[in-house]
Amino acid sequence: MASGTLSPRQKMINMMYLVLTAMLALNVSKDILLVLHKLDQGMTATVTTVAKGTENIYRSFEAQLEDNPRAVEPWEVAKEVRKQTNDVFGLLSKTRTDLIDLTGGVDEEEDGRLKGADNRDIPENYLLNDKSIGGQGAAKEIKAQLTSYRDYLLTVAGDDDNLKNELNQAFDFSDVQQEGKKMTWEMATFSELPLAGIIPFVTDLQSR
Repeated sequence: MASGTLSPRQKMINMMYLVLTAMLALNVSKDILLVLHKLDQGMTATVTTVAKGTENIYRSFEAQLEDNPRAVEPWEVAKEVRKQTNDVFGLLSKTRTDLIDLTGGVDEEEDGRLKGADNRDIPENYLLNDKSIGGQGAAKEIKAQLTSYRDYLLTVAGDDDNLKNELNQAFDFSDVQQEGKKMTWEMATFSELPLAGIIPFVTDLQSR
């Protein structure tokens, strides 16, 4: 959401996240939970900084409209991109807020650490269970909205094959093979992880 191509730093952060979540499947120690908290703090700061820069670009673009009539048509496209981006970003932000609130919020005296960092049941119910059985089905909604967002951006990309490849890689929600079993993206991404492992991943989705 925050930008297009990921920076080397962001790619490194994403790789660290994958390694740490693999470790979480074996052992949820306080040290790992703390590292994930620090990781999410860094990623959140990056998302905020890039989002502010993007808004500055939009403002500069808008300021050129009076002097450059040719900017009107691309500006209309840019406005629609911003609207759809804000819609997706808002859904992910709501997911973060809901999960944190449902698990006890944050401890301001402990550097904003998640009180329910090791909670697995509430996040899994919220993300993976349908509303008919008490969940929110949020993971399916995230997947559907991000897929629609990707498809829209692909139309905006036109004949730019490099950009299209970047978009398809960044927003790949295909089923995956894990331990010889086929799993949906939702299950492979969120199943059996504690809150501390899920929150950085949601932040990562916001950074794309």
